[in-house]
Amino acid sequence: TTGGSSSNPDVGRKKEQLMYLAQLLKFEVMFSDFPKGNHGEYLTLVTLSTDPPQLCHGSGASLEESHDEAARGALEILSKIGLDNVKPKGGGGAVTGEDSKSKK
Repeated sequence: TTGGSSSNPDVGRKKEQLMYLAQLLKFEVMFSDFPKGNHGEYLTLVTLSTDPPQLCHGSGASLEESHDEAARGALEILSKIGLDNVKPKGGGGAVTGEDSKSKK
């Protein structure tokens, strides 16, 4: 028997992982929620303030599921581009600072 979404212990895990990575790699995560339409599910857009910015969407019967599904997509994108290539917006400031010093 299915116990419903609230009994799923894995719901929320992907969002936690994404928030943890964001903290480590210093980028922001913004969730935008859209109410249930006639399709009966919540829709969530997640935006990562990386350079370039990344955008993912997810849907689910609850907001929690929808957030988790969007986070799962974002984690997938991050793993495809590789964590070494994930840069926070405007994160190249230190490099240009070093370049300008070396030119003098």
